[in-house]
Amino acid sequence: MSDRDPVEVMVIIVRETPKAYLVCESEEVDGVWMPKSQMGEFNEVGRTESDAIVGDKRLNRSGPTGFPIVEMEIPEWLAEEKGLI
Repeated sequence: MSDRDPVEVMVIIVRETPKAYLVCESEEVDGVWMPKSQMGEFNEVGRTESDAIVGDKRLNRSGPTGFPIVEMEIPEWLAEEKGLI
């Protein structure tokens, strides 16, 4: 397997900007920024509780729905660099 081959990771999307997503693996850890240019397709597989608090920064989700939980494909090197595998 090449480090450029895609791997699938399941993450929580915490924030979105025009160029990146702030994602984390669980509600207990802080997030990492993932550039949209390096991401493949992703599918929403669920949502956190509407009152979820994510990471040490205590990011709250306002509104009736929680943070989206997604499966996404990213290059293996990026997943390793961001600590997702």
